[in-house]
Amino acid sequence: MSSVIRTLLSVMLASGAFCSDGQSAETRPYLLLKFVESYRDISVIGRRFATFRELNGTNTCYGQFWPHRKDETNAARIGAILSDALEKKATTSADGSRWQKPKTEIIFSAPAASIQWITTPAGPGYPTTAADFVIVTDFAGWKLDSPSTPEIEKSETLLQVLEARARFDVEYYFTRNGLTNSAALRVGIKLEDAIKILGEPTHHVQNGRLVEGKPKGQFQGWLEWYHNPGDRLHVAPHIRLRIENGIVKELEAGRG
Repeated sequence: MSSVIRTLLSVMLASGAFCSDGQSAETRPYLLLKFVESYRDISVIGRRFATFRELNGTNTCYGQFWPHRKDETNAARIGAILSDALEKKATTSADGSRWQKPKTEIIFSAPAASIQWITTPAGPGYPTTAADFVIVTDFAGWKLDSPSTPEIEKSETLLQVLEARARFDVEYYFTRNGLTNSAALRVGIKLEDAIKILGEPTHHVQNGRLVEGKPKGQFQGWLEWYHNPGDRLHVAPHIRLRIENGIVKELEAGRG
């Protein structure tokens, strides 16, 4: 192999032109997220959260980005960028949280695969926030960007990332529990059809509280399905459906 070819291959590999999943770095799903504001949580000294808004839509998300461990190099890199971008002036809310906005426009291109966990804050056990989604990310592959209109239009939305992640975890739940026809479980179907697919729900949560037994009327709120002897949701594959008037309005799934 000539030195020219070896050099060319080295450059292509380093730039991510070849990817193990058959997609090039340019075609992998990505989000474009604009840094909107940051707030410091008074419950834990030093903990700070960042709020982002997707460019290909109107939804927002927030996630913790510092403090971080020494080995979290990606988080440290992004945290440094966000810290430098913040205005010195802060607004203090009634609960004592300190809010700051960026001095300049900060936009990140974030691989969808870097979003390790995403949910809506409307479910039981999640805080009520102004953001539409809550995310956990390792910030791998995040980079500053000044996207063009076509790049914005090709980018993923937070809802698309949520739906793709949920579908992947739904498949895992079905496999683990010996169920079939996972494609039939989707937003918009009737609750009675969902029960035919999944069986009777394990838990019913309404207004943030666990409801014992079947309700006198229709199920409303979140229904949960999971199976493990210890009755511990966080260590079991699970599916959660939000029900309104007998219709599945939201679908979430997790591996525990």
